[in-house]
Amino acid sequence: MELLNGTEHDHWARAEILADYFRSPSHQTETMADQQELMDIFDQMDRDGDRILTKAEISSFLLSRNFNKKFIEEFLATFDSDSDGRVTEAEYGRSWA
Repeated sequence: MELLNGTEHDHWARAEILADYFRSPSHQTETMADQQELMDIFDQMDRDGDRILTKAEISSFLLSRNFNKKFIEEFLATFDSDSDGRVTEAEYGRSWA
C-alpha cells in the first residue's frame, strides 16, 4: 500500500516508524525505542501541547511529511478509539502498547 505521496520521505526518516506500524499485522511495537519514537511523533503533532491531537494537527503534520490522505484516515481509524475526531495521549498509547 502506498502511504506516502511521491517518493520524498527520506527528509524525515522518523515518520517511517508510523508507516511500519501500519504495515505490521499486529500493530504492535517491538521495542521501547519504537515506543519512544511514537511518543516523540505524538509530541511533534501536538502543536498546542494539550496532549490531544485534533484532526487538523494530525493532517497538517502528516501532509507536510508527504503522507497521503488515505494514511491520515487509517491513522485516525486506528488511534481514535472513540471516533470523536481527536486522539488523546491515552488512546494513542493504548493503540500500540
